[in-house]
Amino acid sequence: MNTLEDRPLSEEDQQVRKTVLKALKNSGARVTIGDVVAKSGLSRDDADTGLKSLLNTHEGHLEVSDDGELVYLFDPKLVRRDDRSGWQKFKEKAWDGFKAGFKVWIMLMLVVYFIIYVTMAIAAFIAITSQNRDSNRSSSFGRSRHGGGGGGLYFLLYLFWTPDWRYRDNHYYGNSAYGSSRQSKAPSIPFYKKVFAYVFGPDEMPVDLHERDRAIAQFIRGRRGVITTAELVEFTGTSFAEADSEMGRLLGAFNGDVHVSEEGEVIYSFPELLLSAEGPVKDKDVTAAWNKLEVPKELTGNSTKENTIISGFNGFNLLFALISPVMLFPILRISGVAADIGLVIVPLIFSLMFFAVPLLRTIAVKRENSRRHERNVRRLVLKKVYTAAKTERPLVADDVVGEVKRSLSEVKTNGETSVINKTLEEAVADFDAEVDTDHAGRHVFDFPTIRRAYAEGEAFRKKLALDKQKIGEIIFSSADDTQQAEERELKEFAKELEEAKEPEEHEVH
Repeated sequence: MNTLEDRPLSEEDQQVRKTVLKALKNSGARVTIGDVVAKSGLSRDDADTGLKSLLNTHEGHLEVSDDGELVYLFDPKLVRRDDRSGWQKFKEKAWDGFKAGFKVWIMLMLVVYFIIYVTMAIAAFIAITSQNRDSNRSSSFGRSRHGGGGGGLYFLLYLFWTPDWRYRDNHYYGNSAYGSSRQSKAPSIPFYKKVFAYVFGPDEMPVDLHERDRAIAQFIRGRRGVITTAELVEFTGTSFAEADSEMGRLLGAFNGDVHVSEEGEVIYSFPELLLSAEGPVKDKDVTAAWNKLEVPKELTGNSTKENTIISGFNGFNLLFALISPVMLFPILRISGVAADIGLVIVPLIFSLMFFAVPLLRTIAVKRENSRRHERNVRRLVLKKVYTAAKTERPLVADDVVGEVKRSLSEVKTNGETSVINKTLEEAVADFDAEVDTDHAGRHVFDFPTIRRAYAEGEAFRKKLALDKQKIGEIIFSSADDTQQAEERELKEFAKELEEAKEPEEHEVH
């Protein structure tokens, strides 16, 4: 579903938006439709359309007075909802550029240098063996005429080529597209992608704004085109203030209307979402936010065995970059600045960065998991709050802590009591809960504002009956041939004649 945010605007609509923005700058960020009309000279309808459009694209809220007047409240700086600081944009572009470049470097360095070092080790081994045959002295294992390092080299070869290491290496290749496999089928994800995931983390699907709005539209349809902010909180799991801001965006995105009940409850309706070419809309109500818990973000997404293999490859390169000048260069008679740079400095820097990037990412992953934990806690606290409100049963604070912890264990997360209590306090403030104590001295809460919001929303659903809307008789279709078009025109003309006769008949009588 297209929204005003991505729908191409006509030149006239663009001009209306510019005019309304100018009026907001001149009037302040808090205006009525009358303020915009007076400051801009736009018609009432154009001012209304422009304000709703800006609510969709700019940070803002909608206020309603006790007599039903609408007040539009925007951020004083008229900040766009998708606005990000220049520093944020720079960091994102820099990170994307670094990832792209480092991925290419990984493909070259990890594999190529592994092959180079293995080749050098084999060549050095052959050279030492040849020297041993020539000298026919066992003591020569620890010496060479070009310098020391033979004994250390044998130790490294033993380390990497013992039966235990070969077993692990063959086990890996036995599960790849190379070699025979006695285990399972080849992994569905190519190994090089697992290497990238080791460094940069698993690929994640980008946030699809269309999918977000599609889900919200389905939610509104499930509530028969009428919702309150409290109901939107149930669907999104956000705070009341965040849901209120989102409601302002939805008014512009879905061309909604605002109503005020006799009890002072603000009701939002979206008639166009309930008008369907397929007839009456019968969408089912969508699931609440507390049924959509987030799992912890993984550092790599790989198995422990896969991470061990990848670490082994890079560790091999790192180790050989460190010991080559001492153990391999003298035996192979390698020297010079080019060798030091190409076989020591470059692979050493790469290998250290290869380990450093995921190490630094652990900070960001922990921070993200903390945010996910807080969102999950809020959703589960809201579940208890809404259940208590709908069943008219007082909510006991101690019960909330235990229930939330049990539910979090299902997504392998430990609930922190302090976070749960803080979230409950925020919900109590958001919904203006009534606080009391029971016979055991425990704090209990009641949420009459939520019950009222749901009752008023249901009353307006019955009153507006948007789900009963039907498309009228079709009077034009571009698919009609000439004969069908003429028949429609004649039918419409006859209908207009009938409507014209009715007033005359009333006058005669």
